[in-house]
Amino acid sequence: MGYSVLINGTRPRTKKMVLAMMRQDPGAVVWVNDSLYGQHAGMTFTGTNLPEGLDDTFVGPDPHRERRWYGQIKVSKGKVTVR
Repeated sequence: MGYSVLINGTRPRTKKMVLAMMRQDPGAVVWVNDSLYGQHAGMTFTGTNLPEGLDDTFVGPDPHRERRWYGQIKVSKGKVTVR
């Protein structure tokens, strides 16, 4: 699993909250790469500072204890797509 998500320092309860906040205030969304390996392993990005070419998955609300939903995040030509 690639990323976990924080919104204003707390874990969102639903993926719908992540999608809405990325539209409203992407700077308040923090993406944490929980992987041990790879180019961005262990790194943290705000929704406005995601690396170009990113194509990974995310899980929530908690990647270690409670995996109830999954999603995908992509960055291509400066455009961020979350689904």
